[in-house]
Amino acid sequence: MLLQLQSHGFAILENGGSGLDTEPEFAKLLNCSPRPTYYSGCGRHIVKTSVVEVLRQDSAAYLPKRFGIHGDIPAYYHPLEVGILHCSQQIKGEGGENWLCDSFHVAEQMKEEYPMHFELLSTVPVHWRDVGREPGTMPYHLESWYPTISVDSNGQIEMVRVADHMRGSHFANEHKDKLLSWYEAYFNFYTLLHNEQYCAKYKMQN
Repeated sequence: MLLQLQSHGFAILENGGSGLDTEPEFAKLLNCSPRPTYYSGCGRHIVKTSVVEVLRQDSAAYLPKRFGIHGDIPAYYHPLEVGILHCSQQIKGEGGENWLCDSFHVAEQMKEEYPMHFELLSTVPVHWRDVGREPGTMPYHLESWYPTISVDSNGQIEMVRVADHMRGSHFANEHKDKLLSWYEAYFNFYTLLHNEQYCAKYKMQN
């Protein structure tokens, strides 16, 4: 399983248990040291958030509707590197599927096939904003500016941020003339994320 995670970027573990403490035990296998986040869980490379049958209007994760493709905590300088999605109880009937998307592969394709779009997505900062409060914790209000695709000094892709529910609609004044072009580039990128070539649908079991 660990080899699969390293080579493919994701792995599926079945019969891992239904307890809420399963994620920390699995994190030990990955040698991940904990680091607090503003959500209810913690993890240096892992974000643990429990989603149960509770309707809340302050978080898209708790609303009874489809939750779009996203990566967690995009407002962090170093968001999520390894995520554990643990299903302790699956719903009966239709629905409840997860979409697993290879955003790095899509970003590479954008770089090769749509270089102008890639340039916009990797240079125009996006306003990321997350405000709320987890039960039993202090309120949080986090804002930052990072491009959708972050590259290093050699132009290599090192981070992809996608989270429409946390993406603001404001752009810095120096980029206002690129607004329409940026949305065209982002629409192209987001459409590719849903392409079956880069995305797989999977319904987890208990």
